[in-house]
Amino acid sequence: ATGMGLAVASFRMQGAAEPPFDDRAAWIATTVPHCIARLQYSLGKRVWLGIDVRAGLAIPRPVVRFAGREAATWGRPVFLVAVPIGFDVG
Repeated sequence: ATGMGLAVASFRMQGAAEPPFDDRAAWIATTVPHCIARLQYSLGKRVWLGIDVRAGLAIPRPVVRFAGREAATWGRPVFLVAVPIGFDVG
């Protein structure tokens, strides 16, 4: 199966600096639209096990800056692998 999803990722960052720079802490959040590909295996009438592969981009892209220079980024691209277990009720 294939599909699309939307996730929210949040980060808390903290940095310590030497003068003349200041210590800082920040909390940021970003959205991650992504595509999903799933293989699914039935374990019984109402239970299944799957493997998901997801690929997407963080929008906006989280950036860490030190002294005005870009030091790190996240989310361009994002790849995730998950092993979901599902239960059908009803």
